[in-house]
Amino acid sequence: ARNVAENLARLGLQVDLCGCVGRDIAAQTILAPLQALGVNTHSCLVSETGATGRYTAVLDAAGQLVMGMADTHITEALTPHVLAPVVHAQTSALWMADMNLPTSSIAWLGQEAFKRKITFVLVAVSEPKMNRLPNDLQGIDTLMLNRGELAALGFTESEIGAAYTQLHATGLRR
Repeated sequence: ARNVAENLARLGLQVDLCGCVGRDIAAQTILAPLQALGVNTHSCLVSETGATGRYTAVLDAAGQLVMGMADTHITEALTPHVLAPVVHAQTSALWMADMNLPTSSIAWLGQEAFKRKITFVLVAVSEPKMNRLPNDLQGIDTLMLNRGELAALGFTESEIGAAYTQLHATGLRR
């Protein structure tokens, strides 16, 4: 979500980022450059007990992921109850979330997007997190995933049509 926020801001778009960070140097390392680009980070919660999430990727010479390590436990704090005041204050036409959020939050955001007629893009972040995909995808406009994440849903790349048909039947648009 941070990377998407940065890239959208670099394209000149107005971006509001909601997330959860710790009270540590990593939080400032993440937030300060975003703020310098004009990203509104006022909706980022600061945890007194958790460390800012981290992701480390090891890539091979061709740029392919060999190994990834993530510590995103702090994101579990972003429950529907915590997100509600932020979401209800939003006037954005598009929301983007990644699947580091708890399942209940992803489902709730989809429901809110549907009710408010907001385009909602959901980014799959890893194969293990695919189990957070709600059963009801109504309200989720677009699901972005890679081959591995598609496989975690039980489909091969050659079965992408069948995957789309199944996901579309549960409410997903794209």
